[in-house]
Amino acid sequence: VACDPDSAQRSLLAEVHRVVATRVDGPYLTAAAMGKDPSDVGPVAFHVDGRFEHGPCHEVSPVTWMILAEHAITVRGDAPSALGVRADRDAVQAFGAANLAGYWAGWARAIAAVLEGAADDDTMEAQMLEWGVLGAARVHCAATTGAVVSKLDAGSYALRTFGTEWHHVIELATSSRRGDLDEVRVGDLRRACAFVRSISG
Repeated sequence: VACDPDSAQRSLLAEVHRVVATRVDGPYLTAAAMGKDPSDVGPVAFHVDGRFEHGPCHEVSPVTWMILAEHAITVRGDAPSALGVRADRDAVQAFGAANLAGYWAGWARAIAAVLEGAADDDTMEAQMLEWGVLGAARVHCAATTGAVVSKLDAGSYALRTFGTEWHHVIELATSSRRGDLDEVRVGDLRRACAFVRSISG
């Protein structure tokens, strides 16, 4: 954007997202902000997960900068390199390690707690298993290699990287991502929580 949206402009943007751009996510950034280290950007207007807000945005991160620097598709205007967007593998690794220890370790604990008392043969939506297994594997790849990969590529990375005892839940997650699986057993979701715990410690 040409400038940081003021409160009136943010109200209009919120309405646009509410009515016609409900699934378009991301922060509103100036060209100058995109040339900075993400930690120096400060509060921004953003729409993420169905909410339009102004403040710190988790999408303003070394991971997003890496995606823009290495995988962006320019639709209009300058390429990210012309805006000064820089890929910083060391920053991606540090960000990934913190995300594993924080968000993903917490996710595994929270889901395991929700499943307490459920029978192993009960069923749950496969997308929950997919979210945990592929999301954590994707972040582990970033933390270990500095590379940002897709969730399907994270599945391939996980199969190459982790022991065969985890392959079943990784394959379930990949099948869900491809749209071939709608439900999984609670026992498999518990196993997915164990996998996420094992790679986030």
